[in-house]
Amino acid sequence: MDSIEIDDNELDKEPATILLVEDDVFVAKGLSLHLARHYDIVTCGSGAEALETVENVSPDVLLVDFQLPDVDGIELVQRIYEATGKKEVPAIMISAHPNRKVACLDAGFHSFIEKPFPPAEVIWKIESALGRLAR
Repeated sequence: MDSIEIDDNELDKEPATILLVEDDVFVAKGLSLHLARHYDIVTCGSGAEALETVENVSPDVLLVDFQLPDVDGIELVQRIYEATGKKEVPAIMISAHPNRKVACLDAGFHSFIEKPFPPAEVIWKIESALGRLAR
């Protein structure tokens, strides 16, 4: 997973916008710094902030922590889909609890990332969600 091959046709496109919803400031900052090399990152620390943000930002991928201070990640993504009408936007769940994986996938999440994780795994999952991995 150290090397990620991206479809050459995707390299000239505008960077994808990732909405990262993570209440742990350390995780959010580190992940944002790493992802900003490849994507436009919009970071929110709560579900309420994310719902307010999607009124003005149209993300290409939702990267959401399961356990937020005001809502769980599954409910948040459902609310975002209802608010925006864009259920086709892929969502990726981040959690330190692997026992939540099946519930997330059953709820329609594209994928699940267990904390702690290598940053390359997050990029791979985002690229997969965007359909941009070389085949």
